[in-house]
Amino acid sequence: MSTRRLGVLLLVAGALGTLATAAATWWTAPVDAVGSSTVSADGLTAVPLAGPLLLVVAAGVVARLLARGVLARIVDWLVVLAAAGLVQQLVAGAGRAESALATAAAEATGVPVLAGEPSATPWPGVAVGCSVLLLAGAVLLALAPARPVRGDRFERVGAAAPSLAVAEVPDGVVPDGEAPDGEGVASRGATGATGRATAAGPPEASDRARATRAAVDDWDALTRGEDPSARG
Repeated sequence: MSTRRLGVLLLVAGALGTLATAAATWWTAPVDAVGSSTVSADGLTAVPLAGPLLLVVAAGVVARLLARGVLARIVDWLVVLAAAGLVQQLVAGAGRAESALATAAAEATGVPVLAGEPSATPWPGVAVGCSVLLLAGAVLLALAPARPVRGDRFERVGAAAPSLAVAEVPDGVVPDGEAPDGEGVASRGATGATGRATAAGPPEASDRARATRAAVDDWDALTRGEDPSARG
């Protein structure tokens, strides 16, 4: 498993675990009130910043999917900072049992007084562990090799096709099998023409070359802002 995939797995698992355990009941305590004998407090009450920090982490993950290059690295380390802040807040919130329960008692009875010692659940420790898992995933993502930036590829029309060489028979050279007389000269001229036609290639190749040159000329005219059809 690659570092990036492991980081994503730890980040998602840690975020979901932190959210679930922070929403669970962390403590309960008895109170003296008519109609209410106990009050309870969850992690989101004890740690008010837990929810916003989890939202920051989620937004950072979404932004990371869209960002590339330097911006992606900045988002990675912002997620790391948010995850570190979440760990710190949960660790500090795990020791706020009495204040969280007093707030819950005040909401339930109007008097922020407990009638006994608070009873803790295992969820505060589990929430801290999940947040540490989240932080580890964020650090792995930040340290993972960056993905290359993929740009669009544009193909350019190449230069005009190279001109075809024309082979000519030099004057005064008599091809093999011909006599140096008038007939030979005529035959030599015919042979030279044939040689030029052969070197120049078949007519279809010449037509393709001319079509290529015309297309390139039309493209160049368009880039200059001219109308190719207006050319004479």
